[in-house]
Amino acid sequence: MSTFGESTRATAKPSDPIVAAVLSSTSPVSEEFRMLLARIRGLSESRHVKSLGVVSACPGEGKTTVALGLAMAMAQEPGRRVLLLEADLRKPALEEYLGLTHQAGLGEWLDGSDRRLRLRRLGPSGPALLAAGRFRSQRPELLRSERMATLLASAAGEFDAIVVDCPPLTPIADAVLLQDMLDGLVVVVRARHAPLPIVRNAISHLRADRVLGMVFNDEEDLVLKRYKIGYGSGQPYGYGAYAYRAEGASNGNGHGVAPRPARPRKPRKDSGNGGPPPADSGSGPSDPE
Repeated sequence: MSTFGESTRATAKPSDPIVAAVLSSTSPVSEEFRMLLARIRGLSESRHVKSLGVVSACPGEGKTTVALGLAMAMAQEPGRRVLLLEADLRKPALEEYLGLTHQAGLGEWLDGSDRRLRLRRLGPSGPALLAAGRFRSQRPELLRSERMATLLASAAGEFDAIVVDCPPLTPIADAVLLQDMLDGLVVVVRARHAPLPIVRNAISHLRADRVLGMVFNDEEDLVLKRYKIGYGSGQPYGYGAYAYRAEGASNGNGHGVAPRPARPRKPRKDSGNGGPPPADSGSGPSDPE
């Protein structure tokens, strides 16, 4: 028996023009997210990534817009069924961003107070959305419960791709509870937002073998931002003018070791030793988060 019922069509009415642009398949913003998706897939060529978590060190980094943009880019590919799952139970934002009516969602289903999984499809070619709901959980253990594992396993059987908008890693690292259930993670870092020590400490809670890379979210002005994808899991990766290296796969406790900052360096060509080429960049939307 399917865990998911039929989804209802939802008409998003975003008040923010950037969110509206993310939802439009013909906008330049959507094209930038398609390019970002291609880069992320390039980082995961050696493994099968069906469930992708989008996480950030702190609130306000832009992870929710990145998760929405990636889910839209995946869903616009012909024949692909995509689920956008909002797992930030403490401070959900997707219904507000999209101008949708608040209703019961993931939180109520995990808590057992609602037995229905209420999916809404975002337009004719958009993903199915399972929002966090009205439930505001102070019980992080719900994210690693048997019900959550059952939901993700069922979603993997019914959808071609799952994008999870995870909670930020600070001040409370709820997202750490999800990482073992997901195939991969991308970490969104916003320029001039979180201090580097906080970012390093937040990433240290993640398993290095789960982190595919980092999305650098750099505000150019009030409208445009630049997104870059970097490299993780033991490979050198860079964003902006700085290079980082994930040192080892684990610190002995199953967690990744915090990356160490290096001096700025110019991009270099692939030396032929199997390492990835330098990350490139594009321009993307500003984030209302």
